[in-house]
Amino acid sequence: MSGEHSATDGPAGVTGRQRHGWVTVGIVALVMVLNVFQQPGLVTFDTKLDLQFNPAGFIDRSLSLWNADWAIGGLQNQASGFLFPMGPAFLLGDALGLPMWLWERLWSAAVMLLAYGGARRLASYWPGVTRWGAVVAGLTYMLAPRVLTTVGTLSGEALPAAVLPWTVLPLVLYLRGRLHWAVALLWSGASVSWMGGQNATLVLACLVFPGLLLALGEGRTWRRRVRDVTVWSVLVLLASLWWLVPLFLLGGYGPPFLDFIESATNTASVTGWLSSLRGTSHWVAFLPDGGGAGLSGGHALARSPVLLLTTVAVAGLGLLGLAQAGLWQRRVLMVSLLAGMFVLTVGTGGWAGSVLSGAWIDALDTWLAPLRNVHKFDPLVRLPLSLGVGGFVSVGLPRLLASSPRPVATTRPVRAALAGVVAALVAAAALPAISGQLRTEGGAEDISTSWRQAAAFLSSEPGPVSAIVLPGAGVAAQYWGRTIDEPIQVLDAPPWISRAQVTVAPAGTLRYLDSIERLVEAGRPQAGLVDAIRRLGVTHVVVRNDLDDEETDAPPAEAVYASLGGDPDVVSVARFGQTAAGEPEVEVLSLGGGARDPRAGIAEWADLQVVQGGPEVVSDLVADGLLGADQPTVLAEGEDGETVDILTDSNRRVERTFGRVHSAVSGVMTAGDDFRFHRPVHDYVGGSVPAATTTAEYDGAEQLRASSSGGYADVFGPVRPEEHPYAAFDDSAFTAWASAPFSPPEDQWIEAQFDRPVDPGQVELQFDVQGGAQVSVVRLTTDDGEVTVPVPADGRTEAVNLPGTRTTRVRMTVVEAATGRRQVRLAGFVMSDHRITRSLRLPGKATPQTTVHLSSEAPERACRTTSQGVACSQGWQRETSETPGFDRTFDVVATGEWRLAGRVVATHGRVTEQLLTPLSPAQVTVVSTTTFAGDPAVGAAQAFDGLTDTGWYASPLDPAPGLQLSWQRKRVITGIRAVLRQGQEGYLPEFLRVDPMTPDGATQLVATTGPRAGVMTPIRTQRLNITALVDPSHSDGVGISELEIDGLEDLRHTPDPTAATGVPCGFGPTIEVGGATFETGVTGTIGDVVTGAPLDLQVCGDDDVVLHRGAQRLKVTNAEGFAVSSLWLTPSAPTVAVRSAPPTSEVTSWSSSERVVEVDAEEEAVLVLPQSYNRGWRATVDGRTLDSVVLDGWKQGWRVPAGTDGVVEMSFEPQDAFRLSLVLGLSVAALLALLTLMTLALSRRRPERFRGSEGRPPAPARRTAATVTLRVVGLLVGGLALAVMSVPLLAGAAAGHVTRRAALPGLSVAVGSALLFAVLIAIADPAPVMAPPPASDAIVALVVGLVAGRMLSGQPEGVGR
Repeated sequence: MSGEHSATDGPAGVTGRQRHGWVTVGIVALVMVLNVFQQPGLVTFDTKLDLQFNPAGFIDRSLSLWNADWAIGGLQNQASGFLFPMGPAFLLGDALGLPMWLWERLWSAAVMLLAYGGARRLASYWPGVTRWGAVVAGLTYMLAPRVLTTVGTLSGEALPAAVLPWTVLPLVLYLRGRLHWAVALLWSGASVSWMGGQNATLVLACLVFPGLLLALGEGRTWRRRVRDVTVWSVLVLLASLWWLVPLFLLGGYGPPFLDFIESATNTASVTGWLSSLRGTSHWVAFLPDGGGAGLSGGHALARSPVLLLTTVAVAGLGLLGLAQAGLWQRRVLMVSLLAGMFVLTVGTGGWAGSVLSGAWIDALDTWLAPLRNVHKFDPLVRLPLSLGVGGFVSVGLPRLLASSPRPVATTRPVRAALAGVVAALVAAAALPAISGQLRTEGGAEDISTSWRQAAAFLSSEPGPVSAIVLPGAGVAAQYWGRTIDEPIQVLDAPPWISRAQVTVAPAGTLRYLDSIERLVEAGRPQAGLVDAIRRLGVTHVVVRNDLDDEETDAPPAEAVYASLGGDPDVVSVARFGQTAAGEPEVEVLSLGGGARDPRAGIAEWADLQVVQGGPEVVSDLVADGLLGADQPTVLAEGEDGETVDILTDSNRRVERTFGRVHSAVSGVMTAGDDFRFHRPVHDYVGGSVPAATTTAEYDGAEQLRASSSGGYADVFGPVRPEEHPYAAFDDSAFTAWASAPFSPPEDQWIEAQFDRPVDPGQVELQFDVQGGAQVSVVRLTTDDGEVTVPVPADGRTEAVNLPGTRTTRVRMTVVEAATGRRQVRLAGFVMSDHRITRSLRLPGKATPQTTVHLSSEAPERACRTTSQGVACSQGWQRETSETPGFDRTFDVVATGEWRLAGRVVATHGRVTEQLLTPLSPAQVTVVSTTTFAGDPAVGAAQAFDGLTDTGWYASPLDPAPGLQLSWQRKRVITGIRAVLRQGQEGYLPEFLRVDPMTPDGATQLVATTGPRAGVMTPIRTQRLNITALVDPSHSDGVGISELEIDGLEDLRHTPDPTAATGVPCGFGPTIEVGGATFETGVTGTIGDVVTGAPLDLQVCGDDDVVLHRGAQRLKVTNAEGFAVSSLWLTPSAPTVAVRSAPPTSEVTSWSSSERVVEVDAEEEAVLVLPQSYNRGWRATVDGRTLDSVVLDGWKQGWRVPAGTDGVVEMSFEPQDAFRLSLVLGLSVAALLALLTLMTLALSRRRPERFRGSEGRPPAPARRTAATVTLRVVGLLVGGLALAVMSVPLLAGAAAGHVTRRAALPGLSVAVGSALLFAVLIAIADPAPVMAPPPASDAIVALVVGLVAGRMLSGQPEGVGR
């Protein structure tokens, strides 16, 4: 391209060119330094972890649409878009052998300099911008907040914007007559390939500005404009085919994963006028520390009051620059700015926002979902403003100085100083980057050795191997480094899977993976967990102990060990690394499985079970023995007349926060409950997931509502269903409705609504003031009025008479509470004459041949038992509304008989601890003052059982923790030693106070450490009271692994974990169903009680459950210390099928897109592949296409006809089109690049042949009735468009039109004062500046309208000087 500058530069001397060159060198050097000194020596996440650690493997994987590296398969999201230029760029760095941390810093610097160089060069050819104005324009564009937010963490998002000026530059040369139109369009179109295809929305956003320039740029007839836009669009399309076709294939064959990520409410309703104008519209940066991606620099830019001032000042200067009459094509620039602001702000409602906000949000959540991240349209605003800043420095600033009455204002030093001030304001945005926040925090020198060794070990294991990484995590943040993506992803390991926050998978797959995580998170042995994992085709479990628990929502590794504990098939086969606590960083567990090929299986079609429920219930059915380990299922739709084999209460109506993996769903909702989020999808639904859901029904209330709740999905942080409003009315003393965290307790309310007027009687309230806010005054409201009620310090109110007698609602509102933002916790909302209970209603209907399976919201204990010992945390304990029992309602179509069975888990308290005491009165019985969370795993008996790997752990709140030992006959005690094994919970006290509990026995202090440890004066007694002297410096409780008591060695009781235990018939949970009450007993082992493993529920007697046609109610009342976790009714006379020889299958060939399996099936069968169902897969046998079927709600299957003995060939049909599009698309893009290089070289040699003709401005239109009418219509339409965007914008435009002849100084004062006022309002507001009040947005919209009104209403040339 020509090196010519704009006409306003004037003659450039050698000295000026040299200064300009030195400035460029300085900027390049500063950008390099800024990048290189960000966490030097550490590789940080950038867009894709594979780019930093395995670019070759990533490029190879990107050549396939189907990702076979994921154990259950799936489509890759825009992976082929990395094939150019990002993939090759990082591959080059890897090939050169440079340290990757340095190479990625050079890459980020290159992207920044690409943005600077392009914007500077574009500005230098833009009439109205001088050479030095172009430098400032380049700096403004390079240091824009969005570039600084993404360039070090998501450079794939920064790259298209960096290429944009280079795409526009040839078009400017053409429009100015410096380049032939065909060559200009070729160069511009070819440059689009350099934007890459890793983010299609950003590329689309970046194409709007050059499209507007071609369509609206003056100096051409409309016919030429249509030609230019058409040819350019075709060239852009050709340059993008290599990633555009794969994108359409992803949309056609991929799941609707956009439904399962952030909603438009998150992305588009928070980007108001102030944030959008200054460039801080990236919603992820609004999250604490920049969210999971670690956009900490963007977070600092968004919330800093100082940077708010500087970035608004820069944007204001850009607006003033755009107002300069001498700036070329400034109306196009303003149209681009308004278009960008429309996309960015129209989702913001309120009086300062758009009337279309609701419709826009709905559109972004549905048919415009790919555009949901509206912040990607920031370049439409940023490039015009950058050129405007350049124009202000070039023309506006000299004009302002010229209007000054003081001659000194026009001198070169003053102009240079003021230009320096502008440059300093621009550079201020880089302050977070200068402080080290340009990149994701938590870089690593390399992927940890432990992970590399684990991946290598898995690769060396014989047979087909696939692994699941547990626990899953929203983002992979390890204590050795924050990789965001999974470390195993880049290590060429065998196929693997892990539940992560963003996964391109169908709803059924995600729900099944969540069921695995749910079983793991419970932290107790799960009978069916191994079989559930095997159904994924998984052979190994990779347990991660290296997650940073402060950065992730994942359960600890102890939960994985506890949930898999006791299964004989689970074997530890390798351990790698060591944590500070002595645990392996990464451990590999084998699941056994014998010679079975996990990749494919076959089963008889007759064995297939029709299940009413969601995919998540399959693992429960396997655990409870209602399904075989490999028995396939299909999910029923819940339609009338549909026959099901198993009816379940799964697929519950809940609301999910998609930004979390764990603790992500609300309490069960009624059919009429409104969702908290405004979005079309509220859970993983659609596809094979049935639409019919299990819903809550209240007896005694139509609806329970609250102002906020920790059990609602819109809460910040983990969602706690046990804090749902129903928790205030349930039978559990341990649950409570809790308001949302971080919200003031005042004005929080909870309300019961009735379907008819009722007399609730007196009301008593019980607040949990220990765990929640200290509420002092509340207000109770009914239809007839309200009454104010004081709340005593203990949180329990006296019985209160409500206004009136009958009411359709009762509301409690907090009026006063202690200062702070603690949650309101209401544990009891008791109405003396009215009770509210809940039942969950199942969809579908049961026939006499249907099995009914029910699952409760079982509690979770505070302690988890693994092979390494017991770990406890108060945060692990979860009480639920169904801990006391649960209630279900289902429909039966005909009278039948069923057998009742179930499983029970031991909870906490004295009852479960007593199961560990000796049966013989001659042995020592131990009781304690307290036990941590009442958990039997750390009960008193473990302190004197002869085992050091067990122990007693007292409550941290116990002021005098102690043990009382008793035995039948007196003994002489000569010494007492206390031991605390390393790694056990608690601390060992320095002294024990020993009381023999005899009339003449004196209390002694016995040391636990040192030379006199255990030494005491002998005593004769049959009881001992041993009390620990608490050390106030310890925050945890006292712990004792073992007491060694001289004189009682032979009376010690060592419980046998395999010994039978439980409660006898009649003392277990009670079940009411079908008009009868069934007493039960509980059987299991001591080990089951300690670990929390399921115990068997035994129904007393042999009576069957008789259910008649109609709605049936089943109610479970739990016994103390136990909770029913699952319950099922099986037909008393099950059908027995006649079996033939089982079908067989053998894999003979396997690749990412083609598979061959030999099958032999006498009867009709189903071929099962443990991969996500996708309609793109096709299976044939002997040329016949097999019918596909979705198994387990997520799995790929095909029906195999009876008598089939042959080869089933499977292929992923879109793969051929995918590869063809890559080959042809990249070839066309390369051809366009080659033509560009050839014409560029020729233009250097013979520039006269490539010049175009200068577009002539259109002749002034004659004033006729038609032109006047057209102008009036245009003004009306334009005014309506502005009003739709924002009423303040329209008001500003009207003011701009009226004052369009005002001089520049007046405009500058008006714009500057208004923007400063908007900033001050935002700073003064209590909310963070990233969420400014509507007044600030209104003022900004007014200012933008003021400038737009001057420009778009035909301001005469020269006005505003």
